[in-house]
Amino acid sequence: MTVDRRNLLKGCILGASAAVFANGPASARTQNGTSFVLIHGSWHGAWCWANVTPHLMGAGYGVVAIDLPGHGLGATFPPSYFERPLNMDDFSTEESVFADIPLSAFTASIVDGVRTAKAGGAKRVILVSHSMGGVPMTFAAEEVADEIDGLIYISACMMPPGKPWGDYFEVPTQADEKVGPLLIGDASQIGCARLDPLSADPTYREAFKAALAADVDDDVLQAALNMMIPDAPFQMYFEVPLLTTTGFGALKRSFVKCTEDYAIRLATQDLAIADLDAAFPDNPTRTVEVASSHEVMLSKPKELAEAMIGLA
Repeated sequence: MTVDRRNLLKGCILGASAAVFANGPASARTQNGTSFVLIHGSWHGAWCWANVTPHLMGAGYGVVAIDLPGHGLGATFPPSYFERPLNMDDFSTEESVFADIPLSAFTASIVDGVRTAKAGGAKRVILVSHSMGGVPMTFAAEEVADEIDGLIYISACMMPPGKPWGDYFEVPTQADEKVGPLLIGDASQIGCARLDPLSADPTYREAFKAALAADVDDDVLQAALNMMIPDAPFQMYFEVPLLTTTGFGALKRSFVKCTEDYAIRLATQDLAIADLDAAFPDNPTRTVEVASSHEVMLSKPKELAEAMIGLA
Protein backbone atom coordinates (compact mmCIF):
# COMPACT_ATOMS: atom_id res chain seq x y z
CA MET A 1 0.00 0.00 0.00
CA THR A 2 1.32 3.46 -0.89
CA VAL A 3 1.02 6.15 1.75
CA ASP A 4 0.86 9.80 0.68
CA ARG A 5 3.39 11.47 2.99
CA ARG A 6 1.71 14.85 2.63
CA ASN A 7 -1.66 13.54 3.79
CA LEU A 8 -0.07 11.43 6.50
CA LEU A 9 1.77 14.41 7.95
CA LYS A 10 -1.30 16.60 7.69
CA GLY A 11 -3.28 13.97 9.51
CA CYS A 12 -0.70 13.75 12.27
CA ILE A 13 -0.54 17.51 12.67
CA LEU A 14 -4.26 18.12 12.60
CA GLY A 15 -5.15 15.09 14.65
CA ALA A 16 -2.77 15.92 17.47
CA SER A 17 -3.90 19.54 17.60
CA ALA A 18 -7.55 18.55 17.61
CA ALA A 19 -7.03 16.08 20.44
CA VAL A 20 -5.61 18.74 22.72
CA PHE A 21 -8.04 21.45 21.66
CA ALA A 22 -10.99 19.10 22.11
CA ASN A 23 -10.04 18.91 25.77
CA GLY A 24 -10.47 22.67 26.10
CA PRO A 25 -14.17 22.97 27.00
CA ALA A 26 -14.05 19.91 29.27
CA SER A 27 -10.87 21.10 30.95
CA ALA A 28 -12.41 24.55 31.37
CA ARG A 29 -14.46 23.31 34.33
CA THR A 30 -12.69 24.62 37.39
CA GLN A 31 -12.70 23.18 40.88
CA ASN A 32 -11.25 26.20 42.65
CA GLY A 33 -12.94 28.98 40.67
CA THR A 34 -9.89 29.99 38.61
CA SER A 35 -9.17 29.07 35.00
CA PHE A 36 -6.16 29.66 32.78
CA VAL A 37 -6.59 30.55 29.10
CA LEU A 38 -3.42 29.31 27.41
CA ILE A 39 -2.17 31.12 24.30
CA HIS A 40 0.58 29.47 22.27
CA GLY A 41 3.38 31.13 20.39
CA SER A 42 4.80 31.02 16.87
CA TRP A 43 4.60 27.76 14.88
CA HIS A 44 2.71 26.05 17.72
CA GLY A 45 -0.87 25.25 18.66
CA ALA A 46 -2.96 24.27 21.66
CA TRP A 47 -1.10 20.94 21.66
CA CYS A 48 2.06 22.54 23.12
CA TRP A 49 0.43 22.83 26.56
CA ALA A 50 -0.42 19.12 26.78
CA ASN A 51 2.21 18.31 29.42
CA VAL A 52 1.45 21.43 31.47
CA THR A 53 -2.33 21.02 31.63
CA PRO A 54 -2.44 17.91 33.88
CA HIS A 55 -0.45 19.71 36.58
CA LEU A 56 -2.83 22.68 36.47
CA MET A 57 -5.96 20.56 36.48
CA GLY A 58 -4.57 18.36 39.24
CA ALA A 59 -4.34 21.48 41.39
CA GLY A 60 -7.98 22.33 40.72
CA TYR A 61 -7.59 24.90 37.95
CA GLY A 62 -9.65 25.02 34.79
CA VAL A 63 -7.76 25.14 31.50
CA VAL A 64 -8.73 26.42 28.07
CA ALA A 65 -5.93 25.98 25.51
CA ILE A 66 -6.79 27.78 22.29
CA ASP A 67 -5.59 27.55 18.71
CA LEU A 68 -4.95 31.02 17.33
CA PRO A 69 -6.20 31.71 13.78
CA GLY A 70 -4.15 29.94 11.12
CA HIS A 71 -3.00 27.29 13.58
CA GLY A 72 -4.23 23.83 14.55
CA LEU A 73 -7.28 22.77 12.53
CA GLY A 74 -7.21 26.19 10.89
CA ALA A 75 -3.69 25.81 9.54
CA THR A 76 -3.00 26.36 5.85
CA PHE A 77 0.41 25.26 4.59
CA PRO A 78 2.55 26.67 1.77
CA PRO A 79 1.97 24.29 -1.18
CA SER A 80 5.67 23.50 -1.45
CA TYR A 81 6.09 22.53 2.21
CA PHE A 82 5.26 18.86 1.72
CA GLU A 83 7.33 18.48 -1.44
CA ARG A 84 10.61 16.84 -0.47
CA PRO A 85 13.35 17.59 -1.22
CA LEU A 86 12.21 21.14 -0.57
CA ASN A 87 12.14 23.53 -3.53
CA MET A 88 13.70 26.46 -1.74
CA ASP A 89 12.87 28.93 -4.52
CA ASP A 90 9.17 28.19 -4.08
CA PHE A 91 9.19 27.77 -0.32
CA SER A 92 11.01 31.05 0.29
CA THR A 93 8.64 33.12 -1.87
CA GLU A 94 5.13 31.65 -1.44
CA GLU A 95 2.86 34.11 0.34
CA SER A 96 1.54 32.94 3.69
CA VAL A 97 -2.07 32.89 4.82
CA PHE A 98 -0.93 35.06 7.72
CA ALA A 99 -0.50 37.96 5.31
CA ASP A 100 -4.30 38.28 5.31
CA ILE A 101 -5.18 37.55 8.96
CA PRO A 102 -5.60 40.79 10.96
CA LEU A 103 -4.54 41.15 14.58
CA SER A 104 -8.21 41.60 15.50
CA ALA A 105 -8.85 37.95 14.57
CA PHE A 106 -6.19 36.82 17.05
CA THR A 107 -7.57 38.98 19.84
CA ALA A 108 -11.10 37.73 19.10
CA SER A 109 -9.98 34.12 19.55
CA ILE A 110 -8.56 35.00 22.97
CA VAL A 111 -11.78 36.72 23.97
CA ASP A 112 -13.64 33.57 22.92
CA GLY A 113 -11.32 31.60 25.20
CA VAL A 114 -12.22 33.89 28.10
CA ARG A 115 -15.92 33.31 27.45
CA THR A 116 -15.34 29.54 27.30
CA ALA A 117 -13.61 29.68 30.68
CA LYS A 118 -16.49 31.67 32.13
CA ALA A 119 -18.97 29.16 30.73
CA GLY A 120 -17.00 26.45 32.56
CA GLY A 121 -17.71 28.11 35.87
CA ALA A 122 -14.60 30.27 36.28
CA LYS A 123 -14.95 33.21 38.62
CA ARG A 124 -11.37 34.27 37.89
CA VAL A 125 -9.68 34.05 34.48
CA ILE A 126 -5.93 34.34 33.97
CA LEU A 127 -4.56 34.82 30.46
CA VAL A 128 -1.24 33.07 29.83
CA SER A 129 0.86 33.56 26.72
CA HIS A 130 4.09 32.17 25.36
CA SER A 131 6.36 33.97 22.91
CA MET A 132 4.41 35.56 20.01
CA GLY A 133 1.17 34.94 21.91
CA GLY A 134 2.04 37.88 24.12
CA VAL A 135 1.21 40.34 21.32
CA PRO A 136 -2.48 39.46 20.84
CA MET A 137 -2.83 38.81 24.60
CA THR A 138 -1.72 42.37 25.30
CA PHE A 139 -4.28 43.81 22.90
CA ALA A 140 -7.03 41.47 24.10
CA ALA A 141 -6.32 42.33 27.73
CA GLU A 142 -6.99 46.01 27.08
CA GLU A 143 -10.23 45.05 25.30
CA VAL A 144 -11.65 42.82 28.04
CA ALA A 145 -9.80 44.00 31.13
CA ASP A 146 -13.03 43.92 33.15
CA GLU A 147 -13.52 40.21 32.34
CA ILE A 148 -10.08 38.90 33.36
CA ASP A 149 -8.08 38.85 36.55
CA GLY A 150 -4.45 38.66 35.52
CA LEU A 151 -1.82 38.15 32.85
CA ILE A 152 1.14 35.78 32.78
CA TYR A 153 3.76 36.20 30.07
CA ILE A 154 6.05 33.19 29.57
CA SER A 155 9.12 34.54 27.82
CA ALA A 156 6.52 36.33 25.75
CA CYS A 157 6.23 39.55 23.79
CA MET A 158 5.26 42.13 26.42
CA MET A 159 5.47 45.71 25.30
CA PRO A 160 4.53 49.10 26.77
CA PRO A 161 1.97 51.49 25.30
CA GLY A 162 3.15 53.12 22.10
CA LYS A 163 5.91 50.59 21.39
CA PRO A 164 5.43 47.62 19.05
CA TRP A 165 7.28 44.39 19.78
CA GLY A 166 9.12 44.77 16.48
CA ASP A 167 11.21 47.49 18.10
CA TYR A 168 12.84 44.80 20.24
CA PHE A 169 14.13 42.89 17.22
CA GLU A 170 17.07 45.28 16.90
CA VAL A 171 17.95 45.94 20.53
CA PRO A 172 21.56 45.11 21.49
CA THR A 173 20.42 42.42 23.93
CA GLN A 174 19.17 40.39 20.95
CA ALA A 175 22.54 40.37 19.21
CA ASP A 176 23.20 36.70 19.97
CA GLU A 177 19.67 35.33 19.48
CA LYS A 178 19.60 32.18 17.35
CA VAL A 179 16.18 32.12 15.66
CA GLY A 180 16.90 34.70 12.95
CA PRO A 181 19.35 32.49 11.02
CA LEU A 182 16.70 29.75 10.81
CA LEU A 183 14.15 31.93 9.02
CA ILE A 184 13.49 31.33 5.34
CA GLY A 185 12.43 34.02 2.87
CA ASP A 186 11.72 37.72 3.35
CA ALA A 187 9.08 37.97 6.10
CA SER A 188 7.93 41.37 4.89
CA GLN A 189 7.26 39.94 1.43
CA ILE A 190 5.70 36.56 2.26
CA GLY A 191 3.78 37.85 5.28
CA CYS A 192 5.17 35.47 7.89
CA ALA A 193 8.17 34.23 9.81
CA ARG A 194 8.87 30.90 8.07
CA LEU A 195 10.82 27.89 9.34
CA ASP A 196 11.20 24.32 8.12
CA PRO A 197 10.27 22.05 11.05
CA LEU A 198 10.43 19.00 8.76
CA SER A 199 13.97 19.67 7.61
CA ALA A 200 16.19 16.60 7.35
CA ASP A 201 19.34 18.72 7.16
CA PRO A 202 21.35 17.82 10.29
CA THR A 203 22.96 21.27 10.46
CA TYR A 204 19.58 23.02 10.34
CA ARG A 205 18.09 20.62 12.88
CA GLU A 206 20.99 21.14 15.25
CA ALA A 207 20.67 24.91 14.93
CA PHE A 208 16.90 24.65 15.47
CA LYS A 209 17.38 22.75 18.72
CA ALA A 210 20.05 25.17 19.94
CA ALA A 211 17.84 28.17 19.19
CA LEU A 212 14.58 27.00 20.71
CA ALA A 213 14.81 23.69 22.52
CA ALA A 214 18.31 22.90 23.76
CA ASP A 215 17.00 21.22 26.90
CA VAL A 216 14.05 19.38 25.32
CA ASP A 217 14.22 15.59 25.11
CA ASP A 218 14.99 14.54 21.53
CA ASP A 219 11.92 12.31 21.24
CA VAL A 220 9.65 15.04 22.60
CA LEU A 221 11.18 17.56 20.21
CA GLN A 222 10.68 15.24 17.23
CA ALA A 223 7.02 14.83 18.15
CA ALA A 224 6.68 18.60 18.43
CA LEU A 225 8.38 19.18 15.08
CA ASN A 226 5.80 16.91 13.43
CA MET A 227 3.02 19.11 14.83
CA MET A 228 4.55 22.52 14.24
CA ILE A 229 3.54 24.59 11.24
CA PRO A 230 6.14 26.38 9.11
CA ASP A 231 4.60 29.85 9.17
CA ALA A 232 4.03 32.32 12.00
CA PRO A 233 2.40 35.76 12.03
CA PHE A 234 4.73 38.65 11.36
CA GLN A 235 2.81 41.89 10.74
CA MET A 236 1.39 41.91 14.27
CA TYR A 237 4.85 42.67 15.66
CA PHE A 238 4.53 46.20 14.27
CA GLU A 239 1.08 46.98 15.67
CA VAL A 240 1.29 49.76 18.26
CA PRO A 241 -0.56 48.99 21.52
CA LEU A 242 -2.73 51.67 23.09
CA LEU A 243 -2.87 50.64 26.75
CA THR A 244 -4.68 52.51 29.48
CA THR A 245 -4.14 52.79 33.22
CA THR A 246 -7.72 51.67 33.87
CA GLY A 247 -7.60 48.78 31.38
CA PHE A 248 -4.45 46.77 30.76
CA GLY A 249 -2.51 48.82 33.28
CA ALA A 250 -4.79 47.85 36.15
CA LEU A 251 -4.40 44.10 35.68
CA LYS A 252 -2.10 41.97 37.82
CA ARG A 253 0.82 41.23 35.53
CA SER A 254 3.47 38.52 35.82
CA PHE A 255 6.39 37.32 33.73
CA VAL A 256 8.05 33.90 33.72
CA LYS A 257 11.64 34.45 32.61
CA CYS A 258 13.34 31.59 30.77
CA THR A 259 16.98 32.00 31.68
CA GLU A 260 18.48 29.93 28.83
CA ASP A 261 16.28 31.38 26.09
CA TYR A 262 18.00 32.05 22.75
CA ALA A 263 14.84 33.32 21.05
CA ILE A 264 14.00 36.12 23.46
CA ARG A 265 17.20 36.62 25.39
CA LEU A 266 17.03 36.99 29.17
CA ALA A 267 18.33 40.56 28.99
CA THR A 268 15.63 41.37 26.43
CA GLN A 269 12.98 39.90 28.72
CA ASP A 270 14.32 42.17 31.49
CA LEU A 271 14.26 45.16 29.14
CA ALA A 272 10.63 44.57 28.20
CA ILE A 273 9.68 44.22 31.86
CA ALA A 274 11.47 47.46 32.72
CA ASP A 275 9.79 49.31 29.83
CA LEU A 276 6.31 48.25 30.89
CA ASP A 277 6.98 48.94 34.56
CA ALA A 278 8.08 52.44 33.62
CA ALA A 279 4.76 52.96 31.87
CA PHE A 280 2.76 51.64 34.84
CA PRO A 281 4.97 52.32 37.88
CA ASP A 282 2.16 51.79 40.38
CA ASN A 283 1.59 48.23 39.14
CA PRO A 284 4.97 46.54 38.66
CA THR A 285 5.41 43.17 36.99
CA ARG A 286 5.94 40.18 39.25
CA THR A 287 8.64 37.84 37.96
CA VAL A 288 9.83 34.29 38.46
CA GLU A 289 12.67 32.45 36.72
CA VAL A 290 12.74 28.96 35.24
CA ALA A 291 16.07 27.57 34.04
CA SER A 292 14.98 26.55 30.57
CA SER A 293 15.14 27.17 26.86
CA HIS A 294 12.37 28.99 25.00
CA GLU A 295 10.35 25.75 24.80
CA VAL A 296 9.75 25.63 28.55
CA MET A 297 6.34 23.93 28.09
CA LEU A 298 8.16 20.95 26.59
CA SER A 299 11.28 20.88 28.75
CA LYS A 300 9.99 21.88 32.19
CA PRO A 301 6.20 21.43 32.21
CA LYS A 302 5.91 20.70 35.94
CA GLU A 303 8.12 23.62 36.95
CA LEU A 304 6.21 25.91 34.58
CA ALA A 305 2.85 24.84 35.99
CA GLU A 306 4.10 25.43 39.52
CA ALA A 307 5.28 28.91 38.54
CA MET A 308 1.90 29.70 36.96
CA ILE A 309 0.02 28.51 40.04
CA GLY A 310 2.26 30.61 42.25
CA LEU A 311 1.54 33.68 40.13
CA ALA A 312 -2.21 33.12 39.79
